[in-house]
Amino acid sequence: MAAAVFCQRCGAPRSSPNASFCGQCGAFLTKVNPGKCSQHETKTHHDVFISYSAPDKPVADAVCNSLENNSVRCWIAPRDVSPGEDFSKSILNAIDKSKVMVLIFSSSANASPHVTREVTKAVSRGIIIIPFRIEDAPMSESMEYLIGLPHWLDALTPPMEQHIDTLVRRVKTLVEDHR
Repeated sequence: MAAAVFCQRCGAPRSSPNASFCGQCGAFLTKVNPGKCSQHETKTHHDVFISYSAPDKPVADAVCNSLENNSVRCWIAPRDVSPGEDFSKSILNAIDKSKVMVLIFSSSANASPHVTREVTKAVSRGIIIIPFRIEDAPMSESMEYLIGLPHWLDALTPPMEQHIDTLVRRVKTLVEDHR
């Protein structure tokens, strides 16, 4: 008989040996697999897709960490792209499976054709987009067409943590409303 496995966050017993998430608190559950780093296991389920441009990665990582520390499951590149997997296809599949997209908006994101494609895909799928503006940059015509209407969360003034906390509360509410 196998020993019981418990959630590292809340201590609840795992519902099955292959469970990816704790049924009690929603935390990611890592599998014990010698020789494989659990941080690099692919997540099979997420609620939020984080779209950002490479120069904004530190902010995107901070947003992702805050959301996941509050039991909101995220998909972020390149972390969640499996080695050998087609990068573009992985991104499109992740957007399709999302309930919410958090767009880290800056002049870099505004100029990125990759971010524009991600936002276009989210709009076409009817996914809620939360623009999280970290820089006072004017929108390109493409971005204005795609995200000119939703209310923005401005994170222009310090401290960034306060703005991220506001974002986490809003995303949690949206995700819970979709369940």
